[in-house]
Amino acid sequence: MKKDIDIAIEAVKKASHFIMSVYIDEDLKIEYKDKDQPVTIADRGSHDILLDILSKSKYPIISEESPKEDKDKINTYDKFWLIDPLDGTKEFIKRNDEFAILVSLIENNESILGVMYFPTSDTLYYSEKDTKAFKISKSGVKSVLKMNNPKNDVIFLTSKSNISDSDKIYKFLEDKEYNFIEKSYGASLKYAKMLENEGDIYFRYSSKMSQWDIAAPHCIIKSAGGEVVTLETREEFRYGDQKMTIPSFIIKHKNFKI
Repeated sequence: MKKDIDIAIEAVKKASHFIMSVYIDEDLKIEYKDKDQPVTIADRGSHDILLDILSKSKYPIISEESPKEDKDKINTYDKFWLIDPLDGTKEFIKRNDEFAILVSLIENNESILGVMYFPTSDTLYYSEKDTKAFKISKSGVKSVLKMNNPKNDVIFLTSKSNISDSDKIYKFLEDKEYNFIEKSYGASLKYAKMLENEGDIYFRYSSKMSQWDIAAPHCIIKSAGGEVVTLETREEFRYGDQKMTIPSFIIKHKNFKI
């Protein structure tokens, strides 16, 4: 029987083939779930492929593209897949390569497995609870990921699609003793940059993000020595709330004090 991590990796790679076939097409068949939430044929096709493969594990599946009646069951499951078939749809539409496929396995409200795959660079990041975090490059080179605890110069990351957070972040940082440098990236590329020590902290004040946006990176970041905690309580974020949206949070090395 295949391990859960192997099933998840198989799923993201097959979904990636479909996404890239759409990416090179002129017609992305863009629709809108609401005025600020585009969805393309790539989102829906990736969703279908992921569900087909992940269903081999027999765990329930909650996806960004799942119908509301399925999402409403999230708080009834002890163990379930939580997935974003195309994280960074806006970046995908812009064709700037900054999008990913996110697959996580949640057990007792904790992300215990995370897979993050970037189709354009053919780069895989993954981990399971209580193991190391890994990256596999396009050439097949496998490396262990370990986040550094920053000292003086601290790179804080911001989102290309949520520039409204910047003023709040600067206010939060203004009385801190570090020299802060800002860099901006789209979607899950921020998390990859942190895992490779090209970013030290990431804040998010917006309530627009959903649990599937952070669950997979959360597991990988934790395995690499980082943490994902709420800004208000500084407690680790938990999954399975029926509201689906997540509170303001910060990602950083677990020993970095700010």
